[in-house]
Amino acid sequence: RSVYLGIHPREEAGKLVIERIELESPAARAGLAKEDVLLEVGGAKIEKTGDYTRALLRASAGEKLAIAVQRGGKREVR
Repeated sequence: RSVYLGIHPREEAGKLVIERIELESPAARAGLAKEDVLLEVGGAKIEKTGDYTRALLRASAGEKLAIAVQRGGKREVR
């Protein structure tokens, strides 16, 4: 099974920014928000869409992943 977080990111100025979060998704339950900048997923550094995709492919369905984001200039781990 594939890993599903429920976010739709966009690349912007060398960063991956959350554009949309699906309701009742794992990302919504984790407290991720629109405009959060993805920094890490499961310990993998995220700078572009390919990094995000590879991080999800390395994970197992049902596995809890630490997700680091930048929000309001501060780093947060969810």
